[in-house]
Amino acid sequence: MRVNEVYGLLSKAWSRQQIIQYGAENWDLCERNIDKYIARARKMLEEDCQLSRQQFLAEALIRLRGYEQAAANRGHMHVAVNSARLQAELIGLT
Repeated sequence: MRVNEVYGLLSKAWSRQQIIQYGAENWDLCERNIDKYIARARKMLEEDCQLSRQQFLAEALIRLRGYEQAAANRGHMHVAVNSARLQAELIGLT
């Protein structure tokens, strides 16, 4: 659970020093132990970022479709249209 929490902090651009302080205050751990969590979380981040171009494109398109649908459901048609436009750009239609 701590590795996952550190993963989240790294994803939010927390520095090593901020995470060290957080771990010391919340988990009562020394710097060395927190560094182990940071290393494991960084490895997870690296693995998550090893996407092929095709995988990244597929994930980006599905997120944009979700944004488009949510915006249309809320009546934010300009956001829905922009999302559709970005999808078209990503697949080379524009």
